[in-house]
Amino acid sequence: MNQKLTYYIETLTAVGTQNSGGLCACAPLMKVVLLVGYLILLVSFSRYAWEGVFLFTLLPYVVAWGSGISPISLAKRVLIALPFVVCAGVANCFFDRASVEIFSGVVLSGGFLSLLVLTAKTFGAVGAVLLVSLTTSMSGITGALATLRVPCLMILQIQLMLRYLVLTMEEALHITNAYFMRNPDCKLIPMRDWGTLTGQLFIRTVRRGNAIYAAMQCRLFSARAPISEAQRPRKRDWCVTVLLLFSLACARFFL
Repeated sequence: MNQKLTYYIETLTAVGTQNSGGLCACAPLMKVVLLVGYLILLVSFSRYAWEGVFLFTLLPYVVAWGSGISPISLAKRVLIALPFVVCAGVANCFFDRASVEIFSGVVLSGGFLSLLVLTAKTFGAVGAVLLVSLTTSMSGITGALATLRVPCLMILQIQLMLRYLVLTMEEALHITNAYFMRNPDCKLIPMRDWGTLTGQLFIRTVRRGNAIYAAMQCRLFSARAPISEAQRPRKRDWCVTVLLLFSLACARFFL
């Protein structure tokens, strides 16, 4: 359990910490615009369009490989979201019993094929979001969202959610470590202690969260902080962005 909590903390705190070569040098606004366009095109595929979905799913991992980030490591991070998607899409296997031919002589049920397509969309969408977060600082992402006129409340929720999720996991890690140090023969926390530990986790998280937010206010924290001049996209960046979006749209049309 401690190893899982540590892995989740590393996943959430690895925002903008990867040295990804050329991708990291791109303007944050450019990456956010490309991400939004990619996500719209990816989810626009129908539930049986497995060819186009699988090709689009590979794009974030190809870009990650070309930028010096391990595609396998990126895929492992995506596995965190996979159980929720499988639970939501497994019902299709029971209700959608139509036969769909994917190759000559190869037939799959519509429910199973739609589950595969949904899983592929998850790997593509979550992988693309993680790739942007791994190569862009949080200030760059929120600054790009502010430039795109995203409501301030949503930007504030994104910033605080990232901080408080990590905070909650760190406190949970400390509580579990303390529990196992006091009970060295115990391998799993018994259910009778869950209520007490959950209450302690809530109190410790709220107390530390209030202290962190007070420190942020003392440093004149603002959710609408604009992008710095060094991170603003140039005309060449906009030309590349439009060309890439046009290429993705053409690929989506023909697939």
